Amino acid sequence: MKFEEVVQNIIGDQNLKSELAKLESFDEVYDFFKSNGYEGTKKELRENLFSKSSAISEEQLASVSGGANGRQAFAACAGIMMMLGVAPIGLENTAAAKSESISNRSSKVLPKKDKKTEITDKEIQENRDQLSKKLNDIFKGQSKEKIKKQIENFFDIYSREKMYAAEGRRNRKSPDPKILIFNGGSQQEKQEVAKILSHALTGNNDSIGKISADDIEREKSSLHDYLKKNEGKIKVVMIDCLDSHPRDEMLRGILDGRWRDIRGKSIDISGLIVICMTNETKASLQGRVKLVDGEKLVELKLDKRGNVIYDEDEQPVYGAPTKEGSKDIIPHDRALFNRIAGSIYYFDED
Repeated sequence: MKFEEVVQNIIGDQNLKSELAKLESFDEVYDFFKSNGYEGTKKELRENLFSKSSAISEEQLASVSGGANGRQAFAACAGIMMMLGVAPIGLENTAAAKSESISNRSSKVLPKKDKKTEITDKEIQENRDQLSKKLNDIFKGQSKEKIKKQIENFFDIYSREKMYAAEGRRNRKSPDPKILIFNGGSQQEKQEVAKILSHALTGNNDSIGKISADDIEREKSSLHDYLKKNEGKIKVVMIDCLDSHPRDEMLRGILDGRWRDIRGKSIDISGLIVICMTNETKASLQGRVKLVDGEKLVELKLDKRGNVIYDEDEQPVYGAPTKEGSKDIIPHDRALFNRIAGSIYYFDED
């Protein structure tokens, strides 16, 4: 079972969440994942966990005892727990107990709790109930339990991050930038889901921005203006497709929290959620398609377990791209799409 599949199982099981919250080392987390069907190596799990650990601030990591290795192990545990909306044992207590030493060691200061932006569990639950009701209305008569659960899970996780930020537990007032890929289904269906998710997260019916894919590559893109106008706020942007290398570069910059205006001045894009609408094959969205000699598309082949197939010279095997009806086949940056594999929503699947 792949990392994302195990995570989805954990998200849907309160008992597993509770077990995870009790773990205190990377080895314990690895054993936990293995016992729940994870088939990857310890190295692969560590890479996946660290890619999710950005929800933990440097100050909080610095407060964890055990030296650099201990902090890294804790970051791995805390990262996945934060992603699941589970409070890691000892994180807040340890951080509070050592807050004085942290302030002496670091020039960074966490923002103070802002009463105007306080978010309560009751408000989160009310917004979630509304989201679930509207999703049921959109998918009425369709077997779309998987996609509904994914959307609801994202709402739960993001709402917790937003709460932590508002309470001053992080060094920003808004969560880190996020990217969601809505693939397949009808364009209208994807846009409706994007709108109700945006409303559930921001409380504003007019909060979603629409940017054409062509506009991204212009020097004076309206996306720049939109981000500048809403700097540091919770904001959702819809982009209609991802069929060029510059758009992959844009996504990488967003994931890394980097955005500059045409004058080179850095823009705070915390709180940004980018929802990309596309209709590609799975191989395309897994970064397994590439362009050879500038014109020929080839696809990296996998075995039945999803592992890359290698030839006798230990080179990866490529073949003709797999066609899936009228779906697009587009070469993407494999490393980039590995980072967002858990954020791809397949609307054609039941």
